[in-house]
Amino acid sequence: MRLKFCLQKKSHLALTAFLFTGLTWGVTGCSKEMDTSFIQRESFSTAKSLYNPTDNEIVADKETGLEVIKDVINVIFAPETDKDTVNKAISFVQGEVVGYDKAVYLYQIRVKVKNLKELDEVGKKLLGKFKEGELVSKCSVSVHKNPYYVR
Repeated sequence: MRLKFCLQKKSHLALTAFLFTGLTWGVTGCSKEMDTSFIQRESFSTAKSLYNPTDNEIVADKETGLEVIKDVINVIFAPETDKDTVNKAISFVQGEVVGYDKAVYLYQIRVKVKNLKELDEVGKKLLGKFKEGELVSKCSVSVHKNPYYVR
């Protein structure tokens, strides 16, 4: 019985020493400076002017169940994309910027389309031509009332 008690005491001491060593290593290992260069950009801009549509510009998207702007796409470019490339991409789809949030590299671009299917095609065309384009989506102006909505 005494031997069992001694083994338990030694295992507790070993566990305590192991945890202490691990915590000490973890604290000293985590004290290294993190690379935050992506945050500290000289050209960082907080300029924002998002598009506010009129009622006759909003249509129901049967595919998603959301209300969207019928001729505007959201485009997010990679952070390192220069203004010239952004302008070339907008010209490529024969669009015009109607809104933007430069802090997140978002541009709202009005394009000439007849329906939402053509709007999707314009987005795919832009992404196919410009590798700097990271995301293209319809410009939603509503949210689902049912949080469990799945189409």
